[in-house]
Amino acid sequence: MTWKILLFFALNVYSHEAKPFAWRKQNNFGTASNWLNKRQPCPGDHIHIDSLNEVATAIDINLDVAKILFPDTGVMFFGKGVSIGADKQESCPERADADEYPSPEVYFEDDEFLSVFDPASWASVEPRDLHMNQIPSQKDDVTIDGNWATQMMVEDTWYLRSLNMAGRVGA
Repeated sequence: MTWKILLFFALNVYSHEAKPFAWRKQNNFGTASNWLNKRQPCPGDHIHIDSLNEVATAIDINLDVAKILFPDTGVMFFGKGVSIGADKQESCPERADADEYPSPEVYFEDDEFLSVFDPASWASVEPRDLHMNQIPSQKDDVTIDGNWATQMMVEDTWYLRSLNMAGRVGA
């Protein structure tokens, strides 16, 4: 019985086909889930960016805010054509929560670096049951969208079939 189970797993390991994976987390200002209480900045607001963590983020929307408190360390990318102090700010939805959050303080919540070895960091086309199939390996293709800031932690040697980052492919 034991040899049948081992044979089953051995055949599945060697029959592994290349699968596409995409990095989930995008640390950009235009994503509501990156803001405390999903409250994106509006004109006149004060933006606070956590200064305790290293930050990698993209300002991908026009901003017309009163103040931005930048972190002590990190990298900020500005999207093409983005302006601060713009007349039109795309990120400010109608504030249904104005009574609940009357303060002009808004907080960008940048996650800590996500591990490439954590299955929750990856999106894949098909469901994967075994942990070894939930993260990209040497037979898989990885895409990291170049329109967003990305931060990831690679704690060990990581082999991939290909890595497409911002439209540049490495194999």
